[in-house]
Amino acid sequence: MTNSNTQQTQLSLTLDDIVADLPALVREKQLRNDFVRIAHGTLWDWVAKNTFPAPVKLSSGVTAWRRSDLMAWASGSWTPA
Repeated sequence: MTNSNTQQTQLSLTLDDIVADLPALVREKQLRNDFVRIAHGTLWDWVAKNTFPAPVKLSSGVTAWRRSDLMAWASGSWTPA
């Protein structure tokens, strides 16, 4: 596949394509690698400012984001709780 074909394929991905590969609960590493390319500090700053969905606490030291919250945020329909 040529570079231009690769670029066209990447550009044709939709939000549904990206989110379809995410599990129902997304840990921070996967969130920052596969969904939003931002620094750890930026992510938590956005959460603190209610501009990004807060994660759910699964256990001591384990948090994850709901895929449904991420989809709503990306589509612009998410509102802080």
